[in-house]
Amino acid sequence: MAGTWYQPLPSAAKFALVGVANTLLDLAIFALLVNFAEWVPARANIVSYGCGLLNSFMLNRQWTFAYKGGRSPAVQFARFALVNLGALGLSTLVVWGASPVVGPMPAKAAAIVLTFGWNYFLTRDVVFGA
Repeated sequence: MAGTWYQPLPSAAKFALVGVANTLLDLAIFALLVNFAEWVPARANIVSYGCGLLNSFMLNRQWTFAYKGGRSPAVQFARFALVNLGALGLSTLVVWGASPVVGPMPAKAAAIVLTFGWNYFLTRDVVFGA
């Protein structure tokens, strides 16, 4: 029986994989801005997070939640942006507060961990209604 071995990934696993791709993009841009452009960590976080945001919306809409219809992409993106704006605020607050104590990269790692749950549940339920 061909194909019976295959089980689709649950949405949380897909969200995590998309998150890994977004995180790598976010971290690479963050590291470049902090280490080479010598930006302050909070400002670099806003730019790097924004790049991950766009990538995240596209991948989550098409693959993670395989959205089929209903809300327009513009409405979805507006909701997605609001959910992520909250996560960005939380992330930036953590980076800003923790960077002087533990350094920018460990502060960024802590921010990533804290915002994962926020993003998954609100993206699933509020943005795509999966």
